[in-house]
Amino acid sequence: MCAVHPETDEQHRRYVNNLTDEHRLLLRIRRDLYADCDDPWGEMLEDMRKRCHGKLCTGLSFEVNEDMRRIDELREYETAHNVNLADYLPDI
Repeated sequence: MCAVHPETDEQHRRYVNNLTDEHRLLLRIRRDLYADCDDPWGEMLEDMRKRCHGKLCTGLSFEVNEDMRRIDELREYETAHNVNLADYLPDI
């Protein structure tokens, strides 16, 4: 990602801090499991779709659909601001 101005850094940090735990978990999963992919969000969504076609997703379709919606929100923000929100996750 390109360098950003300090005030923009702070805006992104506040955005991440205001996300739900579920949003932040998705950012961590993407960072930890999909970082080497050309399209990390795309790969993650594809894995979710594949799992939903099998028995692993039975009874979890609402949660998976909510996660997919969250991913769309995160991806949209990152694209609009040319930023990787995982860079602003607090250490745990």
